[in-house]
Amino acid sequence: MSERVEPDGVPAGVRVLAPFEESDLRVARDLATGAAIGQPPEWVRLDPGDAAIALAWPEETLDPGQFRPNIVVTVERLDGSAALGGYTRAFTEGLLAEFPGAHVLSVEPVTLHGGHEGCRLVAAYRSSGFAVTLTQYWTVTEDIVTSVGQSCAVDAFDALAGLFGASMKHFSPGIRMPIERQ
Repeated sequence: MSERVEPDGVPAGVRVLAPFEESDLRVARDLATGAAIGQPPEWVRLDPGDAAIALAWPEETLDPGQFRPNIVVTVERLDGSAALGGYTRAFTEGLLAEFPGAHVLSVEPVTLHGGHEGCRLVAAYRSSGFAVTLTQYWTVTEDIVTSVGQSCAVDAFDALAGLFGASMKHFSPGIRMPIERQ
C-alpha cells in the first residue's frame, strides 16, 4: 500500500493541490541520459534547457508573486573533482559564490533510490526577492554526476517535504551523456 501524502500546512498564497498517493506519481525520464525522477500529479514538465528534466508546480495555482516550487535534474561529466567528495566541495563552494549570504543547513551522505551512494545538501538563500530552500541530491556513477535540485519558498518547505521525498523514490541517475554535451 502506498503512503498518502497530504499537503497540509501549505502557506498562504499557494493553493492546495489534491492529496495524492505515491503510486500517482509518474516517472519523468530523460531519454538522452537515462535519468529519471518522480513527477508529482498536476506538476508540469518544462523545457529543461541544459538540464535533463525540469518539473514545476502548476503556475495557475499560485498567487501572483509566489515562488514556483520546482524539481530540476542535471546530468554532467565529473569535471576533475575527486569523485563524490570533490564534487560535494565544488558544489557547495559554487552555491555560496552564486548566492552570497546563502546558508548551508546540512550536508550529509545518503543512499538514494536503487542503492546509489550520494549526498544531500539543504540550503536557504535569497533569489529575486524570494527566500528559497534548496534540497540538492547528487550521486556519481563512473564519470557522470546526476543531481536533483528541489526548490521551494522557505515557508512551503515543511508542506512539500512529503511530495519531494515521494519524487525521490523514483530517482535513477544518468548513465550516459547526450551526444551534444559530450
